[in-house]
Amino acid sequence: IFALLDDQFDEFEQEWCLNQPESIDPDKVLKARAVEGDRLVKHDVYDEFPEEEYDPELDDEIIDGRWVDEDRGEEGRSRVVAKDYKKKDDEIRLNYAGTPDSHGLRCLTSMAAEDRRRKMVLSDATSAYYQSPSIPNKNGRKPLMRAPEDICQRGKLWRLHKAMPGMQNAGRSWSDHQAEVYVNKGGFERCPLDSLIYRKKEPKVRLEVHGDDGGAEGETRAAADGHCRFMTKDI
Repeated sequence: IFALLDDQFDEFEQEWCLNQPESIDPDKVLKARAVEGDRLVKHDVYDEFPEEEYDPELDDEIIDGRWVDEDRGEEGRSRVVAKDYKKKDDEIRLNYAGTPDSHGLRCLTSMAAEDRRRKMVLSDATSAYYQSPSIPNKNGRKPLMRAPEDICQRGKLWRLHKAMPGMQNAGRSWSDHQAEVYVNKGGFERCPLDSLIYRKKEPKVRLEVHGDDGGAEGETRAAADGHCRFMTKDI
């Protein structure tokens, strides 16, 4: 039986290896990781401190981190990702981040098509999670990560000030931060029936967001472009 299982595992391993993408050029990986490291520092994502200061009575469980490297043609893209797996006792409402219905985008497109002078702009936020604050636990302590050793000294941990890709509540953190900025700084009103739709009366702009992507429809190109100021830059 064990010999048969070994043979089956060998076949599975060979098939798995054949289906993996070719390895990424190491030079691309080095450059991409350097860019990501600068981005982490720029957005003040973490503070580093000795692991012996970890207090299991007050701090949540330490989250492991790993690199995810991608080959995007002429250059690479690297991110430090949190391995924050969902736990049985996680409350869905605490990690909830809305997903838009297609009716919002259809409505914006329809309104933009009513008048040739009206414009529609699509945008993508830059380093969205790194702009949104991490969510403290019930003791007021921010999450902890054991980052990859090529970017963090052994025996050190990261105290996360910002959300990280892979964290269970990162989507909620970004959504809350996004709403605060649109309403308090941008002068938008949030739709009470669909929390991902916003409007601004003057200049007249309507928009829908989906994670770090957004679409805005305005009476002029300048009005619609104003939405990008909140989505593509640091907010």
